[in-house]
Amino acid sequence: MIRRLIFQETRSRCTAIRIRWITVALVLTTLAMAGTQRLLAQASAGLTGTVTDPSGAVVPNAKVTVTNEATSVANHTATGSAGTYSFRGLNPGKYKVEVEAQGFKSALQSGVNIEVSTTPTIDFTLTTGTAAETVQVTAESVALNTTQPELGSTIEPAVVAALPVEVSGRGRQIDQLQFTAPGTTGSTFSHRVSGGVDFEQEIMYNGIPAPQPETEGYTTNFNPPFELVQEYRVERSTFSAQYGLGQGALTYQMRSGTNNYHGDLFEINRNSFFDSVGFFNGPAWNPSNTRNKPPTDHENNYGFSVGGPIWIPKVYNGHNRTFGYYSQEWYKQNSEDTDVSTVPTAQEKTGDFSDYVDSNTGKLIPIYDPLTGQPFPGNIIPANRISANSQLLIPSIPNPDRTGLDSNKSFTPFINPHIQHVWGFTVDHNITSTQSIHYSQWRNSYSNYSFDNAPLVIQPNPLNSMKYEPALGSAFLLNYSNTISQNLVMTAGVGWIGEINNQFNQTKYSFPAVAGGVIPPNITFDGQHAPTSWGTSGAWLQSINRKLGIAIVNNWLWMKGRNTFNLGLEYRRSYQDDNEEQTEGGHFAFSQRTTSVPDPNDPNFGNYGSAFASFLLGIPDSANRSNSQELRLRNRALSPYIQDDIKLSPRLTVNLGLRWDIQFPFTEEHDLVVFFNPNGTSPSFDNRPGAATKFGNCPGCAGYKRADIHWGHFGPRLGFAYKLSDKMVVQGGFDVAFLNGGAYEYGTSKVAVNYGNLLTGSFTRNSTGGQVSSYGSWDNPNNVLPNPTPTPFNTNLGAGNQIDAFSKNDGYAPYSQQWNINLQRELPWNTFIIAAWVGNRVIHLPSQNNEINQLDPKYLALGSKLADTFAPGQTSVDGVPLPYANFVNDFGGSATVAQALVPYPQYSKIFNNFEGYGTTYYQSAQIEVEKRFTNGLSFLAGYTLSHLLDNTNSGFSSFETGGINKYNQKPEWVVSGADEPQTLKASGTYELPIGPGKKLLNNHTTGNILGGWQLSWILDYEAGQPLCDCNNGMIKENGIPFPNGYNRPNRVTSVKLGTGSYNRARDFFLGKIPAAQIFNPAGFALTPSQYVLGDSLRNYGSLRGPAYYNENLTVRKHFYMGERLQGILQVDYFNAFNRTQFYTPDNVKNDGTFGQVIKAQAQNSNRQGQVSFRLEF
Repeated sequence: MIRRLIFQETRSRCTAIRIRWITVALVLTTLAMAGTQRLLAQASAGLTGTVTDPSGAVVPNAKVTVTNEATSVANHTATGSAGTYSFRGLNPGKYKVEVEAQGFKSALQSGVNIEVSTTPTIDFTLTTGTAAETVQVTAESVALNTTQPELGSTIEPAVVAALPVEVSGRGRQIDQLQFTAPGTTGSTFSHRVSGGVDFEQEIMYNGIPAPQPETEGYTTNFNPPFELVQEYRVERSTFSAQYGLGQGALTYQMRSGTNNYHGDLFEINRNSFFDSVGFFNGPAWNPSNTRNKPPTDHENNYGFSVGGPIWIPKVYNGHNRTFGYYSQEWYKQNSEDTDVSTVPTAQEKTGDFSDYVDSNTGKLIPIYDPLTGQPFPGNIIPANRISANSQLLIPSIPNPDRTGLDSNKSFTPFINPHIQHVWGFTVDHNITSTQSIHYSQWRNSYSNYSFDNAPLVIQPNPLNSMKYEPALGSAFLLNYSNTISQNLVMTAGVGWIGEINNQFNQTKYSFPAVAGGVIPPNITFDGQHAPTSWGTSGAWLQSINRKLGIAIVNNWLWMKGRNTFNLGLEYRRSYQDDNEEQTEGGHFAFSQRTTSVPDPNDPNFGNYGSAFASFLLGIPDSANRSNSQELRLRNRALSPYIQDDIKLSPRLTVNLGLRWDIQFPFTEEHDLVVFFNPNGTSPSFDNRPGAATKFGNCPGCAGYKRADIHWGHFGPRLGFAYKLSDKMVVQGGFDVAFLNGGAYEYGTSKVAVNYGNLLTGSFTRNSTGGQVSSYGSWDNPNNVLPNPTPTPFNTNLGAGNQIDAFSKNDGYAPYSQQWNINLQRELPWNTFIIAAWVGNRVIHLPSQNNEINQLDPKYLALGSKLADTFAPGQTSVDGVPLPYANFVNDFGGSATVAQALVPYPQYSKIFNNFEGYGTTYYQSAQIEVEKRFTNGLSFLAGYTLSHLLDNTNSGFSSFETGGINKYNQKPEWVVSGADEPQTLKASGTYELPIGPGKKLLNNHTTGNILGGWQLSWILDYEAGQPLCDCNNGMIKENGIPFPNGYNRPNRVTSVKLGTGSYNRARDFFLGKIPAAQIFNPAGFALTPSQYVLGDSLRNYGSLRGPAYYNENLTVRKHFYMGERLQGILQVDYFNAFNRTQFYTPDNVKNDGTFGQVIKAQAQNSNRQGQVSFRLEF
C-alpha cells in the first residue's frame, strides 16, 4: 500500500508541476493581452479622510490622488459635500496622498501606511494659495481609525520576516503569528479570538472568505507559501457588515510585485544539534538515552521567491502596469515521537499482581475473580485462567524500561519522514485606467506518519497506533475592481479552496476475536495504572476526506454627501465527500470493574481491580464495531449586507449596518442521513415511541431532504467613532454575528461519520456499569465480534446501538452578540496605544447538556439493581417490565434494568450533534501598544485581563462531553475551561544602529563586519486554565450512574480549594519531595456509591493547570553586498529559557494520586533551535 501511495503521489506531483506552469503561462498571456493601462489591485484595505480649509470649513470637490510608492499605481476620487473622501481596494503598503482644490495650495503627504483590512484616516487642512504650490509632509507610520469600531492587530512585512517562526512538522506556517495578538489563545487547530468559541474563526484571502466544510479557522492543510503573504491582520472584533459566519477573522493580503525585481533564496535548518535534552529525555527518564542527547530532529525548509513587473522581451513591458510574484518552498523532516507510555510489568503479564499497589498509599490493590467474587489468592491469576486470545497479544507487549507503574515505557525509536511542497503565485493587472484584476493561486502538499497514542511499539507489532496521512490543499482567487465614478467603486471576487486529508492504517493483522478483521482492534483500559491504549483510535482502517469551499463576493462603495455606503452580496458553497472508516477493526474496552469487588454499591468498587487483569481473563467490559460509507454533503449561504458610515461632523462618525445571513441547511446527494425520530414507531419496538428515519420520501422517511431555512438571521451593527483630538479617538460598537453552526454546518457536527453508518451495519455492547460484562468472554467461539453487514433502510435501524438525533427545526445557527468600547491614542515615536473593553455572548452552541436518552435520576435509588440483566424469556427484572419483546435480542448482555428504564430503551445512546443549548459569556480589558517599523524598531505588546463563563467546551459538537445530569444543569454553568484571566504578549524587532545605512560605523567594510545586527522576539505569558475535561483535568470519580455516563465526587466545602505551585512537579520528578500535590484532595469526597450523583461543579476557577510561559528569540546578521543584494544569517531559539510545562494532576478521586502530577511528560517542547541563511535582492 505504501509503495502504491508513494507512486500515486509522485505521479500527482509531476502532473501538478505541468499544470502549475501551464496555469502560469495562461494567466500571464491572458493578462498581457487584456490591456496596457495602470493597475489598482483588489484588496481589503482602504483610506478615508476629511479635507478642510484654514477656518475648519469642509472643502467639497477637492481632487484626491493616492499613489502606491512601490508600483506608481495611482487612483483618483473627489471629496463630497461633507468634505470627505474614501478609497477601497488598495494593496497594503506605503502611499502618497495628494489633495488639490481651486484657491488652495496642493497638499502632499507621503509615507502613508495602509494595512490589510483597515481604513486609516488621513485628514488634510489646506492652505490658501495656488495649485502650483505644494505643501509636503511625511505621514506618521500609524494612522488613527475614525471610521468604525473594529479591533485588530497587524504585523507588517518587515517584522514578519524578522520574527522567530519555528519549522516544526511542516515548513513555516503563517497562521502561527496570529497568537502574537492580544486576546487570541489556543493552537492553530483549536483557537479562540476574544473569548469566542473555537472552530468559528473567519478566514479571508484578498477580501474573499474561505468557506470551510469542517474545522473552520484551521488552515494548516491549505496555508499559502509563507512568503506569498504580503500582510495579515487578526480581527478581534468583527464589526463591519462585510464579516459574517464567523467570530473573529484572520485576513490575508497576498504579495504583489513592484516596479523593481526583488526576491530571495533561503534555507532553514532545524536540527537537534541546537536543542536541549529536555526534562524527561535524559538518562534518568529515558534509559536508552545513555549519551544524554536530545531527541532526533532534522528538518529543512528551503525555497525561493521572485517578484516584479511582468516583462516579455520585445512583446510586453509590464512596468507600472502588470506585476507578478512567485514563491516556492520545500520541507523535509526526520523526527521522533518521544511520548512515554504505560505498560504492565513483566510479572503482571504472567498474571502476578502482587506488585499492583496504590501509588500514594503503597497498599495492594486487590484483584477479584469475577467467577467467585473473591480476591485471587496472592493477587495472582492462575495461568490456566489467562485467555487464549489474550495470550496471542501478550508477546507483543513490551516490558517497562522506567520505574513505577505509570509512564514506565520509553518511546520506541521511529524516524518519521515529513515531506511538504508548497508553491504559489500572484498576478496583478489593469484592464483599463479604472478597472483592475488580481489573481492568486497556490498548492500545498504534505505527508507524514502519526501515532494516535504514545509510540510504545511500531508496526508491524499489532499494538501500534500508526497511520499514514497524506494531505493536499489548493487555492484559486480572482479579484476585480472597477472605479465607476469618483463616488462609486465596485469590487468583486471569487475563491476556490480545496482540501484533501486522508489517513491510512499501516498494519495488517487478523485477530481471532474479530470476524473478518484485517487490522488490529482498538483495545482501551481504565482505572489506576491503566496501560496506554493499543491500536489506532477506534480501530481506524482509512479515511478519504475531500473538502471544497467556493465563495463569490460583490461590494459597492457609494459616497454621497455625509454618507459612505458599503453594500454587497456574498455567496458561499461548501462540499465534503467523506468516508472515514474509523471503527472497522472493532473496539474492546477493558475495565477495572470486571475484576473489582462484585457489589457496585461498595465504596471501593471504583478503586479495586485492574483493567489489564480483565484483559488477561479475556472479558471486555464493552465492545463495538461499525462500517462506513461515503457521504456527499453540501450547503450554501447567501448574505446581503449594507452599512452606512455617516460623517455627522469632521469629528463624529456613526455606523449603521445590517447583514442578513440566509443559511441553507446541508443536504446529502443520496439522502443517506439516518436519524432518530421521537414521534416515529416501529413494529420491532412494539410501536413504542422512537424510531429511525432518514432524508427523503420513502416509507418511514422524514419527508424532507434538509432542515428548514430560518429566515430571521439578521445581524445589526451600531457604532460610533469620535475624534477627541488629532491624536485621540474614542470608538464603540455593538453587533450581532451569526456563526457557522446549526443544520447549516455538517463538518464539525461529523455528519459524514455519524449519520450514515447505520445503513452499513453497526454492533454495540455497552457497559452495564457493574462487574458483569455486557460482552462476555472473547474466547467464546460463539462470541466473535461480528462484521456488520449493510442493511436497507427500515425504521428499526439502530436497535441496540447508538443513533444520532436531528430535526427539521435545527436550522437555527449560533450567534454572537459582540460589543467593545475603545480609546486610541497616538504617542510620540510612531507609537500607538489602544485601551478597550471587549465582550461577547454566544448563544445556541452545541453543549450535549440535554441527553435525550438519560435515565431519570429517581431510578438511581435502585442502586446495583440497575446493572442486573434481562435473560431470554424474562418479562421483568427487579419489578421493571421488559420494555419490548426484542429487547434482549437487541442488547444481549447490555439488556440491563437501567437500559430498560431510559426514555427510549431501544437505543443504547441518542447523540444530538445539533443540540444548541450552549452559551458563553466573555468580558475583557485589552491594552495594546504598537510601534510601526521606523528607525530600526518595531514592537507589538498586548495585555488582556478577562473572564470567560460557559456551559460548553467547544464549537465542535463531537468534542463535547456534556453535563452529568440534564435535570440539574446548574453545575455546568461555570468558569470556562478556556478561561485565561491574564495574558501578556509581546513581539518585535530591533536593528542595532551599526553598519551601512545606520548612524554608527556606516563605513561599508567596517560596518559590514561589526554592524548589521538585528534582534527579534516573541514573548507569551498566559495564566493557567481551569482543570476541565478539555485538558483531561475535570474532577471525576470512577463509576457510571447513567448508561454511557460518568460521575463526579461531592465537594467538601469546609476545605478551601487552591492551586499549588507546579514547581512541586519538578521537585517530585527530581526526587526532592515524595509527591507533587497540586491541590488538597480532601476538598472532595467520594459519593457513597456510583449510583449517587456527586455535587461538584464541572470546573473550578481556583483549580488550574500550569501557566504557559514561553520566549522565542532571534539574532540576525545582515551582510550588505551592494545596494540591492544582502545576505542574512539568522539563529532562532524557541522556548529559549528551556521551561518545562508539566501536565495537569490526576483528576480521579478514587486514585491514591488524586491531585498529584504523575505523568512523566511535558506539554511543551524542550528548547529548540534553528539556523537559516537567505539572500535577498
